[in-house]
Amino acid sequence: MLVPFMLLLLSLAGVFVAFALPGWSDLIMVAGPAALASLYLLLRARPARQDRTAWVILDGSNVMHWHDGTPNLATVREVLDLAEAVVLSGREGEIFDAVVVDEGEWGVEVQISDPAVLVRTSARRVDPGDDLRVRLVSADPEHRTVDFERVS
Repeated sequence: MLVPFMLLLLSLAGVFVAFALPGWSDLIMVAGPAALASLYLLLRARPARQDRTAWVILDGSNVMHWHDGTPNLATVREVLDLAEAVVLSGREGEIFDAVVVDEGEWGVEVQISDPAVLVRTSARRVDPGDDLRVRLVSADPEHRTVDFERVS
């Protein structure tokens, strides 16, 4: 911070000399821009205020993986469950086209294209890739649950 300040003083002295002495008027062409540049450097070098609030802009992708200060992918599932329940809330009774994505002891996981949600339901004798139709029985954002039943 000392160097920009010294440059500012020298440049201002050059501007003063350019105006005060008749034969030195060309000095203003160097001293003027140097004064502005050193003023800019001086302002950039000043310390930042500590009382300002530090804002952080996040896209959300890195926040969702944390729960109680530790990374946890189950948090992502909780957020997705909430989003699915909110999107489907109020559409109970509607029938959706779905594709089987996975099958297990818990039932099948199906992908609905409109709205784009991935949900679990009970279905028998299906394989991944099979098309089926499901009816939305309930969507509860408070409990982050959606319930579907197979129609065909």
